[in-house]
Amino acid sequence: MSKNRFDDIWSCVIWSKQPKHRPEGMTHEAHRWLLVECFVDNFNWHRKKFVKPSDTLCADESISRWYGLGGHWINMGLPMYISLDRKPEDGAEIQNVCDGHSNIMLRLKLVKSAQEAAIISASR
Repeated sequence: MSKNRFDDIWSCVIWSKQPKHRPEGMTHEAHRWLLVECFVDNFNWHRKKFVKPSDTLCADESISRWYGLGGHWINMGLPMYISLDRKPEDGAEIQNVCDGHSNIMLRLKLVKSAQEAAIISASR
């Protein structure tokens, strides 16, 4: 398949829904995460419905650091990857579970705020 054809097909795929204008009462942060949250929910639903895991699971976590153009969040998407120290302050924690035999990711969770991270740490 040519790159142009792939790009044409890819442009028709809709992964998530986000209103153009932020609804009243919704924070800027919550509005920006709508696109990602919908994708993660659809990913998890699809894997739960169609993939049967083996008896070996592997859980992992990583951090996607935000390098912004000012402010705590940026509006221009994820920046380039740069290796970084463990647990940076600004970023999103990505938790996932993978099947140990097929190497298929089964579940994905994004920790988007310090409050969410504190709740997860307290439950461990």
